[in-house]
Amino acid sequence: MRSKKVSAGLAVVLAIFTVSLLATSTRAAAQAQEVVLHSFPVSTTDGFEPNGNVVFKGATQLYGTTLGGGTGTPYPMGTVFELAAKRGVWTETVPHPFDPNTSDGSPYYAGLLLYAGKLYGTTNGGSSGYGAVFELTYTAGVGWAKTFEYAFPGYPNDGEGPANLIFVNGNLYGITGAGGSNLNCGTSGESVGCGTVFELTPAVGGGWTESVIYNFGRGTDGRVPVGLVFHGGNLYGVTDNGGLYGEGMVFELNPKTLLEQDLHDFPIPAIGVNDGATPQSGLIADTAGNLYGTTTGPAVVFELTYDKTTKIWTELVLHDFDYLVDGAYPSVLTLDKNGNLYGTTSEDGPNNNAEGVAFELLAGPTVPWQENILYTFCSVSTVSQNCTDGSHPTSGLTFDTNYNLYGVTQEGGAYGWGTVFQIILNDFALSAAPGTLTVNQGASVASTISVAPTGGFAGLVTLTASGLPGGVTASFSPKTTSGTSALTLTASGTAKLATKTVTISGTAGNLYHTTTINLTVAP
Repeated sequence: MRSKKVSAGLAVVLAIFTVSLLATSTRAAAQAQEVVLHSFPVSTTDGFEPNGNVVFKGATQLYGTTLGGGTGTPYPMGTVFELAAKRGVWTETVPHPFDPNTSDGSPYYAGLLLYAGKLYGTTNGGSSGYGAVFELTYTAGVGWAKTFEYAFPGYPNDGEGPANLIFVNGNLYGITGAGGSNLNCGTSGESVGCGTVFELTPAVGGGWTESVIYNFGRGTDGRVPVGLVFHGGNLYGVTDNGGLYGEGMVFELNPKTLLEQDLHDFPIPAIGVNDGATPQSGLIADTAGNLYGTTTGPAVVFELTYDKTTKIWTELVLHDFDYLVDGAYPSVLTLDKNGNLYGTTSEDGPNNNAEGVAFELLAGPTVPWQENILYTFCSVSTVSQNCTDGSHPTSGLTFDTNYNLYGVTQEGGAYGWGTVFQIILNDFALSAAPGTLTVNQGASVASTISVAPTGGFAGLVTLTASGLPGGVTASFSPKTTSGTSALTLTASGTAKLATKTVTISGTAGNLYHTTTINLTVAP
């Protein structure tokens, strides 16, 4: 199990930086509903210790990776897993186990990328030992199969340890945390590069061609890049260390000119310095081109904005974390349609048993932004090793079509080996009025079906009826609604005389709820 607390030195720095802010910036609101969709066992087929952000294909299919498990022998090396929702029930399958007897490596913490119906990801190891990029393609009647792999040869002409893929204009971009042509990142006597940005372009006849478009580590340049995001023709990312002060930096890279620019250098942590250091998760960008990210020591959420007049980037700290209040080691962030930020911390939180939180930062005109703790992990147990709701959420959060949140915990769950979880922010309930009806053979009766939204639910609910007596039909007007629908139940002249409980079902994306009508068919 992981260490429960951060180091004493970091705790002191965090306390100094946050004590004046958290009194007004963090709200201990009622917890949102958390649902464990899947607990990973240690079995002969399933994975364990999930990692990286999950991705959605449509509204009801979710994909992710695990660090261990699967069917590979003698040492299972992880899986790509799928969770599919049907009528509110999630079922897990393993479309791709990573096999040590092939060129497969073990999936990295970056998770998966879905593009044009295909899944892309990165691994450690592989045929070269330096990591690989893989592509999985789905064929009806066959399933998912690996259709491409690029194995990194490593130093000095290529990277090592790929992660964090994005697609830009049909090309695939990513970073490697090591490798490349600059060697000043290893200890004395080592030849270890400082990391790269790479590009994969479609090859004639299929497949992809890889090229290194930037090598980190020159002078005060950053070292060990983490993640990429694209906006306005440029790639943006952070480095875990290096930069002017050795605590990491934010960079911009033009993929056409291959020119890199240092946008912000994180300073050495000190009393009175309101900034973070050592970013370990990538950036996100809003539609205006503002950049958002997190750092780990001290842990903050920051924003970088660009002034088109002065052509200067300015950094602003939006939130400071206190490991005793909202945890430590924040994840990559997620934006909603209103500009609010969401993420997780992987350790600690507002009580002695806490093993990470899911948080929300509400966008505002002043800083700090208002933080709401949506859920504290390990809330259902007093023993940290028995957190059936999950512990240590190492991934960021992913929205579905209803703007509910999904992620993974690397530990906890029913078996202790991790979970896939859902945090419900937006939902609905169904009701029928009247809920008891009598219909005569050859006649019709009506009921009003109402959709009652909770949270910010604004979706459309598709209605169906089941359990009808023989000879009775149901029609909805409209069949899909966000408010009310008129249900008409029509009995034929020969409808079966009976009393039945009719189930009215409502589906919106992967949300599913029911209500009932007690229906009697009379002569």
